[in-house]
Amino acid sequence: MTAAPRREAPPLDPARLLIWQRQVTASLVWVGAGIVIMVGICLLGDASWLAVAIWAPLSFAMSLYTKVALARGWTLGCRDPALTVQQIAFSCASTIACYAIAGSLRAVVLPMLSLALLFSIFALPTRKVRALVVYTLAMFAAVASVMSWWQPERHPWKEELLTFFVLLVVLSAFSILGGRLSNLRAELGRQKIELQQALARIAEIAHRDDLTGLFNRRRMGELLDAQQVNAARGEGFAVAIVDLDKFKSINDTYGHAVGDIVLKQFAERAKTVLREGDVLARWGGEEFLLLITTNEPATALAVAERLRQHIASTSVVLPDGNAIRYTVSIGLAPHHADESTPSIIERADSALYRAKSSGRDRVECS
Repeated sequence: MTAAPRREAPPLDPARLLIWQRQVTASLVWVGAGIVIMVGICLLGDASWLAVAIWAPLSFAMSLYTKVALARGWTLGCRDPALTVQQIAFSCASTIACYAIAGSLRAVVLPMLSLALLFSIFALPTRKVRALVVYTLAMFAAVASVMSWWQPERHPWKEELLTFFVLLVVLSAFSILGGRLSNLRAELGRQKIELQQALARIAEIAHRDDLTGLFNRRRMGELLDAQQVNAARGEGFAVAIVDLDKFKSINDTYGHAVGDIVLKQFAERAKTVLREGDVLARWGGEEFLLLITTNEPATALAVAERLRQHIASTSVVLPDGNAIRYTVSIGLAPHHADESTPSIIERADSALYRAKSSGRDRVECS
């Protein structure tokens, strides 16, 4: 039988990891403060040294284990690597244990219970906060009832009942506040996502040509700069400038609206014959710049020629039902070692000029 695959830990988010570490550190500080309080109560003669000697190492060991487990990555595969719910639940149980052994000074430890639950409203969703409140109240009620029955002189039932109702009011307030904070976190999270999406759309709009939907000149400039870095690692490329032949006459004859249709259809049809990894951008007017990723000039020439043939073999159907045909001229420049971006574009432009001068509807290579 094949063993089930082991669940792998998700990628580490440094910011989230820092929050987890702070949570665990806060738990250790909380335990340290509790030990100091209980030692003080023992010194005043209201608590058993034996009981504190058993409680203190157990509480400290639990928090220390969480700290070590997170540092070693043992809990990173868990949904909550900081074990927040478990830590808070243990802290509440530990505080109630202190309450049971603290004698007449037991009220001193109750603020620690509030502190543990106060932390939960900032770290957990509403459902878990309410579950912890119910858990804490139930545990306190059980312990108070047992202590009132076992040691009625130290734990009068009226006093325990009053303490329970005070806790009920305070912890219920925590639950309500936790719900509001949880809703606020959810709203802030939603707004953050919407802001990120809006910024992504703005960035996309800033990089796109409004008419054709292709990358614009600015974005292509960024891609060429990035490709120069790749070229230094041996990844070759070529640049082709594509110009729609006699485009001015199309505008003059049919109007600029038809000219826009031609530009948009050229962009759509060009994408159908380009390879994955090749990028076409509108360079300006009826000129387009094609980035061809290849180390072989012959491959770049074949890509440019396939584009030219495809455009020459198709026609554009106008809204009135008429169809017009057009061609493109292409100037191709394979990248040379240590060549700058302006230099390769200038060579492609010179090759385009030769293609135009030689009768159009052709590819010239520089």
